[in-house]
Amino acid sequence: MPELSERRFGAWENRLAGELPSAELKRFWDDPAGFTPPGAEPFEALRERVLRGWDRILGHRTDFPLVVTHGGVIRVILGQILGLSAAAMMRIEVPPACRTRLRVPVGEGRPSLIFHGGAEPCGAIS
Repeated sequence: MPELSERRFGAWENRLAGELPSAELKRFWDDPAGFTPPGAEPFEALRERVLRGWDRILGHRTDFPLVVTHGGVIRVILGQILGLSAAAMMRIEVPPACRTRLRVPVGEGRPSLIFHGGAEPCGAIS
């Protein structure tokens, strides 16, 4: 689904954090919704796009839908479910091969987070 593709980062696409202008990177981490990297998709456009896709998934429900996507998309969906600000969403770690499990009730009720994490044991500090 195109709605669930990662955020387009414009001039930052496929570059390591160390290759980016440090002042711009700091502005991005301090205000991910308010600072858009050069040529990138604005945060609000990402959020609207991802939530359209999320609504599509919920509208075509199977008993256990499986979504394989990217960290930014996962952060937006979790942010929506948990009522988080953009800055709080950016503090959610989404390591490679991370698994997130949600409970999405049929009919009445709100989605909730059951599990979010990777292969590290609970309580691991790095």
